[in-house]
Amino acid sequence: MDKRLNGRVWLLDEIRGVAILLMVLYHTGYDLVAIFGLDFPFFFSRGLNFVRDLMAGTFILLAGCACRFSRNNLQRGLSVFLFGMAMTAVTLLIIPEQRILFGILHLLGLSMILFPFLRRALDKLPPLWGFLLFTALFLLLFRVPAGQVLGLPLPSAPYELRFLFPLGFPAPAFYSSDYFPIVPWMFLFFAGSYAGIPIKAGRFPSFFYRQHSEPLCFIGRHTLWIYVLHQPIIYGLLSLIFNVLLA
Repeated sequence: MDKRLNGRVWLLDEIRGVAILLMVLYHTGYDLVAIFGLDFPFFFSRGLNFVRDLMAGTFILLAGCACRFSRNNLQRGLSVFLFGMAMTAVTLLIIPEQRILFGILHLLGLSMILFPFLRRALDKLPPLWGFLLFTALFLLLFRVPAGQVLGLPLPSAPYELRFLFPLGFPAPAFYSSDYFPIVPWMFLFFAGSYAGIPIKAGRFPSFFYRQHSEPLCFIGRHTLWIYVLHQPIIYGLLSLIFNVLLA
């Protein structure tokens, strides 16, 4: 049965729901290893880092798609960015060793804020070409925060300026437990914005527009609150277990 309502693309909510559940699971593992000292060396392996980036990339790509459906990207972006700044303040005050200086909420908020101002220029490219171009830029520049492009080292000067970390040029001593700089991740957001054009126009297969799992749809519609609240809840529960029940 077709459960499309008010133009909502239910499959996008369901994918977001799966992604946020996987991210909650990942952050639980991160807290166990990085904060509570569980011995699990594989957690920081290249394979699991790839899974982490895949989950985050899914959120960013879908957020780009969603900007084509939003009536006020500027307002949404300001709200999301303020949530990111709140997380920065809380982590600096409570667990500074796990501080978040420019995480996924900062990136998403800033991308949403910029989108209305760049939309006219972005829309000069056909959706397919725009999607391919910005996906290629994302892949090409993926290693910029590590000081490389296509395996070649970049000049060190930008990385020595401590204030350029939001752009993707972290200083050697920079640390943020959640770090998604403008380069390369904003390119993925804009790639998603091009994918959102044919999705909104109804050009994708019909199963995109049908509801398959009501619980996942519900979770997918509330990912921001889940993202903001899940870490304090997980940290609190693990603190209770390790510091009280197992003490």
